[in-house]
Amino acid sequence: MVYNKDKVTLLLHMEDGEVAFAASPFLKQISSMCNGKGLPEKAKVEAFLKLGCLKEGWQGIDEAVKDKPLDQVLLTHISSMCHSKGLPEKATVETFLTLGCLKKGWQGNDKAVKDQPLDLVLITNISSMCNSKGLPKKAKVEAFLKLGSLKQGWQGIDEAVKDQPLDRALVTHISSMCLAKAYRKRRKWKLF
Repeated sequence: MVYNKDKVTLLLHMEDGEVAFAASPFLKQISSMCNGKGLPEKAKVEAFLKLGCLKEGWQGIDEAVKDKPLDQVLLTHISSMCHSKGLPEKATVETFLTLGCLKKGWQGNDKAVKDQPLDLVLITNISSMCNSKGLPKKAKVEAFLKLGSLKQGWQGIDEAVKDQPLDRALVTHISSMCLAKAYRKRRKWKLF
């Protein structure tokens, strides 16, 4: 956020209220998202930190979590994907976090998992692959998660494992190999 002499001077001459986010426990995540973008506006930071979708236990209804704290783990993953992209808009974050494929137990049917919580392990893997790439779109996440080669017991025949769960260890290893490269496509394992 503060990367040159002019920015440091600007920071030093600001009123306390203008840099209130500096005292935030989420300064690391804010600075990650705003890396290279300069100091974010106070109003934008405040609005971002009040997003209902970033609060613990959010299931699509902001009012239900209005008194809950921010989910620091989730915010860390969002900041990883949005590194140097600036603070994401509410609609973008909500769209990403309401993807059925990010819920525990998803097997290709969004309706079957609509009341399930987010799968934070899967979001960890996705944030690793999408580091600095922004929040991925539904079609790309689903296409990746539906790959037969990621299913438990896969031996080269996708149809034989279509109803099997993901091989979570394999997904974790792939996400580690693909750090900041986004999702790999089958065969080439090329990123989007």
